[in-house]
Amino acid sequence: MLDITRGKVLHIDDEESIRFTIEMLLEEEGYEVFQAENGIEGLKMAVEHRPDVILLDVNMPIMDGYETLQNLKDNEQLSDIPVIMNTANNQEDDQVAAFDAGASDYIPKPSRELELLARLDTHISQFRMLKFRERFLYGLNHDLKSPLSVISGMNSMLMLDQSPENVTQVHDVVEQATKKMFALINNLLDVGKLHAGGMHLNVQRIDFCDVFNQEVVLFEKEAESKGISLNSIDTDMVIFADPDLLKRVCSNLLSNAIKFTPEKGTITASIEKNDKNLLFKLQDSGVGIPEDQHKAIFDMYTQVGKGRKEGEGTGLGLSIVNEIIKTHQGKIWVDPAVTNGTCFCIELPLVKA
Repeated sequence: MLDITRGKVLHIDDEESIRFTIEMLLEEEGYEVFQAENGIEGLKMAVEHRPDVILLDVNMPIMDGYETLQNLKDNEQLSDIPVIMNTANNQEDDQVAAFDAGASDYIPKPSRELELLARLDTHISQFRMLKFRERFLYGLNHDLKSPLSVISGMNSMLMLDQSPENVTQVHDVVEQATKKMFALINNLLDVGKLHAGGMHLNVQRIDFCDVFNQEVVLFEKEAESKGISLNSIDTDMVIFADPDLLKRVCSNLLSNAIKFTPEKGTITASIEKNDKNLLFKLQDSGVGIPEDQHKAIFDMYTQVGKGRKEGEGTGLGLSIVNEIIKTHQGKIWVDPAVTNGTCFCIELPLVKA
């Protein structure tokens, strides 16, 4: 349910049989494959599909691989896409020429399957990391600037008016801004843990509902400011989990629900037993997420483009939530049957009775 494709590959080659063979191999391995039979068509498809990597033949009519590569590098929108040259010309001079032209890698024909897959994975991973860092730094600037601006503004307001009513108002606003900064710092720490080799659990026997209800209390004031009420859940659902990480999951989902739900909208939490697991749902009446992006929102290297605004913040929250849930042997997904708003579903194994 939660699998993300291994990457988008654009294969440019004038030989139909080779294109067919590569397509069959890559699609079976979980890649999304686009094909072009010459350089001109390949350039058009690169603009249209923005692949994660391009596998490019050298000897082609109309526009050969080197000219195609030059056009790719001259296009600001495409220049950073890694290009693997793929040709039967496997002399050292040919490899040097490919690298001099700006190729990221070189693999001779006929391509060995395992080698081709390994090289594709390497370049896709590096490309996604590069894009993630660009997006992350942009979002980090946005996320830090916003609460700091609020705190600075409230400080100026307090200097002008120190009445009890104003002090209370300033306190509430600064508290919310500080909470956002702490959430950002926690996300940064979690990203570091993920890239250092995964999260480590401090597993305890806990009640999922108790953890969720504690987070509801923390978000009640923020929800009330938009005319939204939050409900607690009171069924016994005992699991083995890290309580701090589970709080992070609940906090992120509640924060998103409040953020993307309009004033006087609704947010509803529910929980039930599903065989040997608990099934938790948090549904809001917000802007919703297009169904074709239900999987991608949990990928650290993918950005949602519609509904929930593109480029808004670092975009780390749901990818970290996904990692936490998977580390607890669970699943998280968006319910496709809900069309009015968004419904996040979490399944976690219950303690055996």
